[in-house]
Amino acid sequence: MRKSISICIATFNGERFIVEQINSIISALEIVKDCEWEIIVSDDQSTDRTVDEILSLGYEGRLKIVSGYGKGIGKNFENAIKHSTGEYIYFADQDDVWDDKRICATIGQLDKYDFVVCEAEVVDQNLRRILSMSLTTFKYGALSNFRKNTLTGALLCGRRGAIEKLLPFPGGVVLHDQWIAALAPFYGFKFCFVKHKLVYYRRHGSNASTTGEARMALVKIIENRLSLALHLFKKMLIRSG
Repeated sequence: MRKSISICIATFNGERFIVEQINSIISALEIVKDCEWEIIVSDDQSTDRTVDEILSLGYEGRLKIVSGYGKGIGKNFENAIKHSTGEYIYFADQDDVWDDKRICATIGQLDKYDFVVCEAEVVDQNLRRILSMSLTTFKYGALSNFRKNTLTGALLCGRRGAIEKLLPFPGGVVLHDQWIAALAPFYGFKFCFVKHKLVYYRRHGSNASTTGEARMALVKIIENRLSLALHLFKKMLIRSG
């Protein structure tokens, strides 16, 4: 049976690296046997040449750009997901580079698990390894991810049925990856952790997402936790009703 894959990318002023990222994704897709694929880019009202750079790649019908609503990265990803059609959904940041085995090494696990998380190599703008930086290893559990988010969305893929149950993403100070990590256990969704570095996670000083809370003000952290708790409570009320 042919697999149907959607790559969902959220962009905002990403002209510097978006072509390199999409080309790496296409290289990873082209070696997957017996699959149909699409790349859905939700652009959050970029003011640079991001959209023009994407359009220059071609791939008409398989590479689609939809307009975001200026509501932040989580809502931008949600918009991409809503415009996608694939059974298997991969999240992609605009400035990373994928290893060409990114999909081959994970797609099979989605037959048994709801979500798959891989590892990453943290690199600078020139793709040189940053020895002083690493990503927190993902820890499954609602409480552990409420305390501190351990999920990096750029390393995640999942089944459409599971992801759609976690929508809508709250937006605001609650990022989509923390929302998924904290909410998924309430649904009993199963995660698989693939211990291979399949993404070059680029840090260049102007990333749309951050690598943690080390530089976040305490008031912002408190605001995040309160907002996350409120949205989780509302979600559980809707589910139980």
